Amino acid sequence: MVQLSFHLLALFLASTSFLAEAVPLKYRQIGDIQCNAARLKTVAGLTATSNSVNALSSAGGSDPTVASAVSQAQSGIQSAQGGIKQIAGAILTGQNAPASGRDQVAQGLVAVQSALNSINSTDPTVTSAVSKAQSDLNNTISAGEQVTTDCTPTGSTAAAKRQIGDLQCNAARLKAVSSLAASAKNVQAVGAAAGTNDTTTTAAVQTAQSGITSAEAGIKEIAQALVAGQTAPASGRDQVNSGVSSAQTALNGVTSTDPAVTSAVATAQSSLTDTLNASAQVASDC
Repeated sequence: MVQLSFHLLALFLASTSFLAEAVPLKYRQIGDIQCNAARLKTVAGLTATSNSVNALSSAGGSDPTVASAVSQAQSGIQSAQGGIKQIAGAILTGQNAPASGRDQVAQGLVAVQSALNSINSTDPTVTSAVSKAQSDLNNTISAGEQVTTDCTPTGSTAAAKRQIGDLQCNAARLKAVSSLAASAKNVQAVGAAAGTNDTTTTAAVQTAQSGITSAEAGIKEIAQALVAGQTAPASGRDQVNSGVSSAQTALNGVTSTDPAVTSAVATAQSSLTDTLNASAQVASDC
């Protein structure tokens, strides 16, 4: 069972002082309160995610697919915790937040999201537990974004700004990957809702899935460039946008009036739009 320690929480909160050292005392105190609140929410969100994933393990019972996904999600949470601890430890000693720590947090959360998205169980108890875990994970990501806003006081050093920029980049990358993973799952749900007799919807789903596969390749290209310290390549961004747009166009061609199908299409379109927005944020922040 994965749990966050009080020591990790203390490290995470204490790291505020490094980012605010160049700010007048009055504003530093106000900024620290807001920054600490955001950091606390991030750690609390990760704790809630951990608890939800553990609850999912119980809900899954003997389902081997759920058990495997839970194991992968727990490993991702542990990795994210390790990254946060590494960042906090470095900042406490007056060093810049290491890129390896930031990447470890982002990759850990991506692993959690991917693991949860891989669960296809129709058991209401399992689907409810998955939704709860995904909600807690999204709250963690949102809180992390708030850290980048509240922990960047006016007048901070260039090094601190670079750290915040990297955090924003990681948050955007995480959203892009998680939104695309959700899109893939939601497009698959459209096909399941339509059944095999609806050939028009089946064809649209296949085209949409091809678009998502292309977008995944574009995200992989972007990720490889960023890991190498390069800017996100235009070709990768174009491939993501083209692939997602292709998926959206395909789903726009679904003419079914079945409420289950139209609802599934709307959900898939929403997650595809989220992917496009996150991709644009990557281009801006990375």
